[in-house]
Amino acid sequence: MAHPNFSTLLDFSLGNIDGNHAMQALGIDHDEDLFLLMAQAHLPMPRLPASNLSRMVDDLTALRK
Repeated sequence: MAHPNFSTLLDFSLGNIDGNHAMQALGIDHDEDLFLLMAQAHLPMPRLPASNLSRMVDDLTALRK
């Protein structure tokens, strides 16, 4: 049987909930604890949405000008 926190961690990994919501649901206060739980569950950290990545690339490109 899966641990009840696994579904919350899976939702976070899939990008269905953000880190703040995951930490609140898990009853933890620190990002480091969330990262440790993700590692223990053998789940990957969520990826940023393509729009965020594109904006970051644009910002970095603007710095070169």
